[in-house]
Amino acid sequence: MPNMDNEGVVLAIDIGGTKTGLGIFKPGTGLLADADIPTLPRNGCEDLMKRAHVRAAALLEQCGESHVRGVGMLSPGPLDLTTGSIVHAPTMGWRDTPLVKITEDVFQKPVVLQHDTSGAALGEYSYGCGEPKPKCLVYITVSTGVGSGIVIDGKIYNGAFDAAGEVGHLRIEPNGADCPCGGKGCLETIASGGGISRLANEITGRRLSAKQVFELADEGEPSCTQIVAMAGRALGFGVSTLIQLFDPEVIILGGSVTNGYDQLEPHIYEVLRERVQNYSSRKNVVRKTTLPIGHNSLLGAAALIT
Repeated sequence: MPNMDNEGVVLAIDIGGTKTGLGIFKPGTGLLADADIPTLPRNGCEDLMKRAHVRAAALLEQCGESHVRGVGMLSPGPLDLTTGSIVHAPTMGWRDTPLVKITEDVFQKPVVLQHDTSGAALGEYSYGCGEPKPKCLVYITVSTGVGSGIVIDGKIYNGAFDAAGEVGHLRIEPNGADCPCGGKGCLETIASGGGISRLANEITGRRLSAKQVFELADEGEPSCTQIVAMAGRALGFGVSTLIQLFDPEVIILGGSVTNGYDQLEPHIYEVLRERVQNYSSRKNVVRKTTLPIGHNSLLGAAALIT
């Protein structure tokens, strides 16, 4: 980690395929301000960072702060954390992108990079769990894509090759739909927002958003009820795999698709009862995040510095 002083605030950046979150964090106080800007990935990484710099300057002025200790940044991956680069972010079309170098050149501040879901997991651990802290926590985001972050003994677990937590690319249907990762039938092709919309188009012949699918399912529309069940069971497969591997006390779900968590939950638990060894005697807690939308990521990004 780069050398940083202990004064001032931290700039948190959470890069997403559609929008990028920015936050000003003050140790001992919390988030002072936050905002979103469009990612516009086709314009490239340098364009994004230049626009982020302008918006961050406005946030700093709004907060009456001027000294930034460093930048904590989250990004979709896979990432190479040693070089600070994006290896391949399918949702943005970025490959071999020297993200840390570009950001340090624009902001003239030290930058610490982490996977987006791992950072959100750290934010949940630090600010969304209360006390005592769990020995092992898993966070799963279900939005444009599906991914997970793992925190063990208060530290992010990245794996040997910076690729731990790619639960969205577990193969659910070997001959299923093509996935942006290059595989077929990944969990992400069924349970993400795009996956749910794809299923709706195939099953109903209508172009429906995930939000519309949940609304129609809530009204009892049979095809949409079926789609929600398929998404919930796919998530249950991912959750059960993580439970079998890591035995976490807490599994937290977040992201836009979990606005329909109450409808997904019974299908998730149905699969857990089927697939998790000795599930009835375990005390794993599966729940939706209690933090405001996007705050777990910004808080986790800030925690990389603080």
